[in-house]
Order: sequence, then structure tokens, then C-alpha cells
Amino acid sequence: MAEAHRLSSIELLPEAATPDINWAINELNAGRRTDNDILFEFNDRLAVIGLGPISRSAFGRYALKKRKIFAGYDEAMAMTSAFAEAYGPDKADDFTIMLVQMLKTAIYNFNVTGDARPKEILDMARALAALLSAQRMSAGERQKAKSETRDQVDQAFDAAEAAMESGGRKDGADVLRRIREDIYGIFER
Repeated sequence: MAEAHRLSSIELLPEAATPDINWAINELNAGRRTDNDILFEFNDRLAVIGLGPISRSAFGRYALKKRKIFAGYDEAMAMTSAFAEAYGPDKADDFTIMLVQMLKTAIYNFNVTGDARPKEILDMARALAALLSAQRMSAGERQKAKSETRDQVDQAFDAAEAAMESGGRKDGADVLRRIREDIYGIFER
């Protein structure tokens, strides 16, 4: 069993420091400044709201942890982009299935490493539920579109068949019936 996660000095800061923590995270993600430069300004920002400084080692550990998260996110975005480019929008269901599997794997890895906190586990569970719901809705939408297309084809053939019968061309109506059966056969496959 994984041991309990000890909160860092940054994670222990009061809620008043949240905007400054978010600022530091954004600066780390941007990658334009050194960690020392960000830490110096971060400690200045904390001093303005009456909070003590964060040590270089604590900030370094925090920055490393955030960079790992950013790298994972960037990798996931690259995979998503490559998948969408390779398979196109018509493979959305396959993409949703892949995302569900990736999230399940991430949840498992997160729990095994012992880095999971209850709120994070809850957030991941909600994300998984949303993905599964999207997967179900996607399949439902596809069925609905298929049904609407079938209804439109049926109406067009009914109109053409009625026009042929009223014009006295009985054998043309037979042809239309066979075409309709062939089209429904395509839909069924």
C-alpha cells in the first residue's frame, strides 16, 4: 500500500496565495524564465500578502512535479492531434474509446504511485464518467443520424414510387423497391 502523501510547503499555503501559486505554475509552464527567477518573484508576491518565503529546494521539487505533469499533458495533446489527423472526425468513437482507456491507465498509475489525494481521485472519476457518457452519446447520435438518413431515403423513394405508379409505369416501382432493399441492406451491414 502506498504511504500517505506529505503536502509541500507550497501546497500548505493558505487560499489567499492561490493566485500567486497559479501565476508561478503558468510561468513554469511558459518556460521563458529560470526557476530561480520565478522563485524570487514568487517570494516577493508572497511577502506582499504577508506570507513567508518558499525555500529553493521546496520550489525545485514543486517545479519538477509540475513539469512532469506538463510533459504528460503535452504528450497526450500530441497523441490526440496525431490521432485526429490520421483518422479524421469520422473515427470519433474510436478516439473516445482510446481516451477512456488512457484515463483508466492514468488513474491506475496515479493510485499506484501514492500521489492520489481524495479530491484528485474524485476529479478523475468524474472525468471518466463524463468520457463514458460522451461515448454512449456518440453511439446514440450515430444511430439517430442513421435513422434520419434512412427516413429521408424512404420518403424520397415513396415519392418517386408514387409518381411512377401515377404515371402508369408499374415496372419502375419494382425497380425502386429493389433499390430500397439494397439501400437498407447497406445500412444493416
